[in-house]
Amino acid sequence: MSEVTTRMQSILRSHRTWAHETKMAQDLFRDTLGLRPGASMQKVIEAYETVRGRPITVEEFPLSSRFTGMCMPGALEDIIVITTRASAAQKAHVTLHELRHLPIPGHDHDIQAEDGGMACSKAGVLDVQTLEAQAAILPPEVVERMRTSPESLRLRSANYADDPLELRPEVFATTIYPLLDLDPVSQHTGSLTSAFSGRRLAR
Repeated sequence: MSEVTTRMQSILRSHRTWAHETKMAQDLFRDTLGLRPGASMQKVIEAYETVRGRPITVEEFPLSSRFTGMCMPGALEDIIVITTRASAAQKAHVTLHELRHLPIPGHDHDIQAEDGGMACSKAGVLDVQTLEAQAAILPPEVVERMRTSPESLRLRSANYADDPLELRPEVFATTIYPLLDLDPVSQHTGSLTSAFSGRRLAR
């Protein structure tokens, strides 16, 4: 088999995978989360809280430039941390990406091996020591969970093309972001700018 043929087959597989994941994201948004185009970010978080059966806290901190967000699923509460070093649009994308890392009952059996958190890094795989260096700025509950249950951190490279555990959240964020109403003056959303300006976006 020639190199050209191999590359073409790889491109076709990637295209089919992306199309499949896009449909899954649309079905999840509509059927499982019960949302429609024009929903606000807050509504997406609330829908996730309902299907997960626990509150989700989204907080902002000036994280290292090495990564843009992380999520830590918990038995009683899920925690998502996003960087302050991004625009409101980028924060919305990162929030969607990290939300999709949270396992949903009845979904993700094909790729989700355990209910562990994952960090989205711009380059390379993050280790616990890297995250420990952020302890001065991360919320106490995140630091405590990092130190007492480091095995819950599933740290992943941002190279989602080679990692299905990153591909699915990235496709979800890319697919759902255009469907949301992020207008800060919209009656559906309220003030996204205000929501992201505080550390606690949802509880």
